[in-house]
Formats: sequence, C-alpha cells, structure tokens
Amino acid sequence: MNNSDTTDVFVCIDADDVGDKLELLLLDENIDDAAALNNAIRDAMRKMCETVNAEPTAELLMVGCDDIIVRLSSTTVDSMVAGIRSEFHSAIGFTLTVGIGGSLRIALERLRRGKLVGKNTIVSE
Repeated sequence: MNNSDTTDVFVCIDADDVGDKLELLLLDENIDDAAALNNAIRDAMRKMCETVNAEPTAELLMVGCDDIIVRLSSTTVDSMVAGIRSEFHSAIGFTLTVGIGGSLRIALERLRRGKLVGKNTIVSE
C-alpha cells in the first residue's frame, strides 16, 4: 500500500446525530420511520464501504453502525473523504465528521475534536 513517495494516514469517519435521531423516533414510538432511517443508514454505510474498497490504496479497518476507520495513502485522502461526505449527505441528509492522522490514536483524537467543535468537520491538524 505504501511506496517511497507517499505515506499512509488513518481516517476515522462518524455520522453526525444519526443515533440521536433514531433514538428520538423510537422514544416517540415511530417504529416505521425509525426502521426506514435505519435501512437508509445501512445502505449509505454499504455504499461508503464500496467506495473505500474500490480505492486500491485504501484498507477498510473497521465498520460500525454509522462509522468507519480506514488506512489509505495520503495522496488520495482528500478526494476520498470529500466523495464519501458528499455521497453520504446526498443519500440520507446527515453529515459526517472526520479525523485524519498519521496514527490511529491521532485520527481518533481529531475525530473527537471535530465532534466537540460542532460536527460536520474535517480535522486533520
């Protein structure tokens, strides 16, 4: 995955407010809408994974209900992240927060910072 001209980075991506929206629908006993949203999220996540898997420099490390962790070449990270964020928002109307770093720990810390400063952000420094 790595050659002498590039380095790998870790990318942590998490959907914004998806869990809260699902929980609210369930608290209101709106099961049909909750199920529909759950299916839409699952489809959007599947598409996100397909996008990552189509990139030769990317390695999908983890997939959760509304989050993923990827290792990929630093030369493709910007276009990959932009495409994923656009596709996800177009599919279900929710935004993504992204943390990018040279180590998994740094990427996770940056994801957390992005969530704390208002979500719908990319934190890479």
